[in-house]
Amino acid sequence: MQGFDAHHLIAESPGARLAGSGWMQGRLLNLGEYPGAIRDGGRSRVFGEVWDLPTGSLRKLDAYEEYFSRDPSRSLFSRERATIHVGRKVVDAWTYVIAHQPPRERVISNGRWRPSQA
Repeated sequence: MQGFDAHHLIAESPGARLAGSGWMQGRLLNLGEYPGAIRDGGRSRVFGEVWDLPTGSLRKLDAYEEYFSRDPSRSLFSRERATIHVGRKVVDAWTYVIAHQPPRERVISNGRWRPSQA
């Protein structure tokens, strides 16, 4: 999201294009210094930006999100395909979700992360 560390990493990638704002079904959790999404198939929504990216950009994001495809047990987040709603369109896109459920959940009820929530 604009104003956050990952936004600069994405926006500065050659060929990156912001497709718009979107949402997916799931819950957004407050993990302290950053948020984490979980997919639960319920009625809750997680909001964020949707980007068209060249494939090479995913490796940079994987490193940022601490996703290790060769050793998922070490990963902080998992990269998964999800159904994302962008305006009136529905797209299939990569997203990062919590790899290991935290022992206690602090749900962000509106599905939107703000640093002041840390």
